[in-house]
Amino acid sequence: MLPLAEANIASGDGERALNALACADGKLIGNPEYQRLVAQAHMLAGRGDEALAAINTAIHLDPGKVAYQLDLARIYQKNGQQKQAVEVLEAAARLDPRFPEIPYSVAVSYFIADEHELAVKYLNTAIRLDSQFDRAYFLLAITKTSQGKPAEADRFFQRALELNPGNPYYHCLYGIVLLATEHIPEAVQALQRAIALAPGYGLSYYQLGRALVLQQKYPEARQAFEKAIEIRPDLSEAYYRLGSVYRRLGEGEKTREALRVFEQRQASAMTERQEMLKAMTEVLRTDSSTTGKQD
Repeated sequence: MLPLAEANIASGDGERALNALACADGKLIGNPEYQRLVAQAHMLAGRGDEALAAINTAIHLDPGKVAYQLDLARIYQKNGQQKQAVEVLEAAARLDPRFPEIPYSVAVSYFIADEHELAVKYLNTAIRLDSQFDRAYFLLAITKTSQGKPAEADRFFQRALELNPGNPYYHCLYGIVLLATEHIPEAVQALQRAIALAPGYGLSYYQLGRALVLQQKYPEARQAFEKAIEIRPDLSEAYYRLGSVYRRLGEGEKTREALRVFEQRQASAMTERQEMLKAMTEVLRTDSSTTGKQD
């Protein structure tokens, strides 16, 4: 059942992965790789405490494995415990100082904590260890954007996309940055590329709708927002923006309905910044085909 659990984890379905793991041979409970999969599945299912317990069991069974230390750090990162994540990563660096994933992961913690200079320092270290590390270039681009250095950011975006042109999250986030810096045609192009690569990713349609509104292409924006809502009914802000588009198109009844749904969902909805951070986590947890992995 482990291959099935691994497939479910790769697709982001923690609950199905846990069901598959529950059906596995009971003798596997003492297997550290089994415990690692349990930890990953719990994290996807939003159970941070259970994930910590499982990965600590894996570390107890095999304390010298760097991959388990990295998973522990990622759990701390997702739980908002950046100090603990960095401490774990520093210990992992003593086990394998040449593994680029370690300084990259340290940079993730500093980025989340808005310590951008430290994030840049560790990202540069990761790139020195692996010049093909596309995620490091991409996070460096995002960090440079946060520092207000668009020219440097664009250079790193282009390098990341050159190394991994098939990553839809890269194109989506690049489109968001281009939109924020008022490069609207380029943003549309990046977001359309993201949609072509991952037509089931709702955030790309939402951001495309925003860009199309700025181009005053209201029928096309309407289609984009409607598709975003179809995929992600929890995207509260999409209802508000769709209502504005309906109003411009003279569709009063649909305007009122969209705004009514927006009001209903607003209290529990994520802000646009939270959506951005959620999109970032998709990038941060996506393995790079060019980055060496610890077995």
